Amino acid sequence: MSIKFPWRTASVAGPGALVYVKCAGSVGRACIGTLALKADGGSRKVAYSIESGEKQIVVVPLGSERELFDDLESARVVAHTMQDTGGSVRTTRVLRIN
Repeated sequence: MSIKFPWRTASVAGPGALVYVKCAGSVGRACIGTLALKADGGSRKVAYSIESGEKQIVVVPLGSERELFDDLESARVVAHTMQDTGGSVRTTRVLRIN
C-alpha cells in the first residue's frame, strides 16, 4: 500500500495546506501513516488513514510556520505508509504551491 499524488499542486488555504492524495495497492485495506510538507526552514506533519482506492484531500496544519509557505513556488511532500508486514513505504513528490 502506498500514497500517490494525482495532482501536481497543493494549495495553502487558511491555516493549512491542502494535498490531494490517493491510496493505491491491493495488499491491505487502507493506507495509514503520516504526510509531511517540507519547505526551507519548516516542516509540518499530519497523520492519515485512507481506504484502499479512495482519493482524499489531506489538510496539513501549518500553524506558526504558515508564513514560510506563503511565497513558495513548490514544496516537498513525503508520505510514510505503514505496511501489514511491518515497516513503511516512503513516497516523495515535489508539488507546486498555489
